[in-house]
Order: sequence, then C-alpha cells, then structure tokens
Amino acid sequence: MVTTPREHALSDRVHMVISGPLLIYASSRPSRLPRVTISYPSSTRIVHVETTQPHPVQCTSIAVDQSPPASGRARFVVCLSSGELAVYTVPNAASSATPSRSHLYVPHGGRTARTTPIVQAAYHHPLLVTLSESFSLSLYDLSQETVQLATHLTSFTCFPPSSLVLTVPPPVRPVPAVTVTCV
Repeated sequence: MVTTPREHALSDRVHMVISGPLLIYASSRPSRLPRVTISYPSSTRIVHVETTQPHPVQCTSIAVDQSPPASGRARFVVCLSSGELAVYTVPNAASSATPSRSHLYVPHGGRTARTTPIVQAAYHHPLLVTLSESFSLSLYDLSQETVQLATHLTSFTCFPPSSLVLTVPPPVRPVPAVTVTCV
C-alpha cells in the first residue's frame, strides 16, 4: 500500500484524553483491530475496537463523556477513519470488569464527507458532537440503544475550531409568584 506524505503524518498521531485518574490513548496507525489503552494509576486495560470494515482503519479522535459519571464508571467514544463511532463504558479501577461497548454507529451509505474523517469530538451523554475534516458538524443522540443522527451542519471555513465543548446550562429558576419592578 502506497501512502501520501499527508496520510503518513496522520498515521503517526496519538490521540490522548485524561479524565480524572484515567489516561485513555490510541495510535492512529492503520489496523484491522484498532487498540485503545486505558491506564489507571495501578493498572492498564486494552480495548480492541471492532470495525465492520474488511480493510485497516485508523483512530481519528477520542472524547471522554463530560457528564457526571454514573456509578463510578466513565464513558468514552472512539471515532474511526471509516466514519464508525464506538462508545465504551469503563469500570472503576477497583472493578475486575473489562470496558464494554455500549453503542456502535456505522454510517449509512458508507464514507461521506460528513462522517470521514472525524477530526474532533465532544461527548456529554446523551449528546455527541463530531466535526469532520470537511467542516461538517454532526449531532448524535445516544439516549437509546441505537445511535441516532439528530442533525448536521456544514461550514465553509478554512480552519477548524481549536476545541469542541458541550456544557449543560444551569437549571432554570422557577418564576416567582410575585414580581416587583422598580422604575
């Protein structure tokens, strides 16, 4: 297989995120079974990301769930060069359980500019936002067993944002029963 200088540079990247005591990282080197390493302070676990593709794929982005962890478990999403997304749940370090895949998204119709390659992702369960190299922003709903594409937007900008962040707005305060206005 002949690779261009750009493809070679992309294959030498390491995607890394830190979440509390966890360090999650993956190489972007092409593989038929991409590997994600999850390092705790006292142990390391490996996740092999299954793909539906018959050819090698690359990890193009990783994002950790920014919502409060449920039962001490963390979640993260792995984006592949095929446009596939896989969401994993990571048990706490004291557990002997292995990380498990909770969601898989395979783009309908194969590779498109909207889904490949994804260069950035932000995850706040149940929402996932991805940004493709062609500046297509996609919003996914992960509240059900299957990943649902909620909407997507396309931009004609020259440079991607330096980061994507999802935040939850503060709770809305109830409207008081009596309002006093001073003029």
